[in-house]
Amino acid sequence: MVPILLTLLFGAIDGGRLVISHCMLSYAVIVGSRMASMPQTPAAVNVQNAVVAASPFLGLTTAAVTVSITNGATVKTFATRAVGDTATVTATYSYRAFLTFMSKFSSRTLNATSAVIVE
Repeated sequence: MVPILLTLLFGAIDGGRLVISHCMLSYAVIVGSRMASMPQTPAAVNVQNAVVAASPFLGLTTAAVTVSITNGATVKTFATRAVGDTATVTATYSYRAFLTFMSKFSSRTLNATSAVIVE
């Protein structure tokens, strides 16, 4: 009986960690996209660093964060963004569960995207 209860307990903990990780990743890209929409932000690396700083428990790297600026179908560089362009920030995180024998939830790739109009 104890192994079943422990499996349920750690399964619930892993499920909670998965939900919290996704919420934290979503919040981090929202912070990044808001920062990318501000004219005071000098470079895309500042946005990437803001996303990493907004999700300290995930251990993200700047390589997992992409920043793109578009105006309709036209892709622009971060330095040439203008009012009315769309700043899109995307981040990817590899979630790893405690209970690796539960193959359905042992590892997942979480993605979050946020887009904001440049001010």
